[in-house]
Amino acid sequence: KDQPAAPPRSAIDEVVDDIEIVEEEKSEASVWCECCSLQSAMKKALKTNNDPFRDEIDVMQQQLRAHYLYLLQQHLEFSHDKDVLVNLWKFVFYKKIEFIRKQLRHKHSEHSAQRTQLVHRLTHDIIPDAKQLYHAMLEKHLQRTHVSLHHPSPPSSPSYFVDELITNTTTATTTTNLSEIQLSLQMAHKTLIYIGDLERYQETYASTTATTAST
Repeated sequence: KDQPAAPPRSAIDEVVDDIEIVEEEKSEASVWCECCSLQSAMKKALKTNNDPFRDEIDVMQQQLRAHYLYLLQQHLEFSHDKDVLVNLWKFVFYKKIEFIRKQLRHKHSEHSAQRTQLVHRLTHDIIPDAKQLYHAMLEKHLQRTHVSLHHPSPPSSPSYFVDELITNTTTATTTTNLSEIQLSLQMAHKTLIYIGDLERYQETYASTTATTAST
C-alpha cells in the first residue's frame, strides 16, 4: 500500500535538521544563554570596529542564526517571550543592512564603483538571503494557523489570505491547540513586517541602481 506523500519541507526545516542533533541535549534556556553571550560579544567587538562583515562577526552571526532558528522552530512560546524573532533581525541581518546604508549615504557620487558594489552586495546577497528565510518562516506559521496565501489569476490581481478555520469546518473541528495558533499568528504578523522592510530596501536601492545605469 502506498504511503502518503510527505509534506513539503521549508528552508527552515533544512536548517533545523542540521543543528537539531547539536542542540537536542540542551534546554531552551541554555541555548538562549549562549545567544546572550554571543550577542554581548558581538556588541563589544562592534564597538572596537563597527564593520559587521569581518570574519569574527560573521562566525558569531552564523552561530546566532542557528540558535535562533532552533528556538523558533522547537520552542515557539519561549521564543515569543524572549523576542527571539527581533534578535534574529537585529543581530543577523540588520547590522549588515544598516552598515551598508550608512556607507551609501556618504558615497555622494552616483557613478562610484564602490557604491555600485555596495548596492549589489545589499540587493543580491543580504536582502535575498533574509527574504528567503522570512518567507519560509511565514509559510511555516501560516501552515500552523491554517491560513493559506492564495495567488489569483491573472498575476496582476492582488494575493489574499484565507482562514481555513472559518472556511473549512473539518479543519476547525480537528484543531484544538488555539494557544499555538495564536502564537503562530503573532509570529506570522511580525514576519510580514520584516518582509515589508526588506522589500522596501530592495526597491529603494534596486531602483537607484537602475537609474544610475540608464544615465
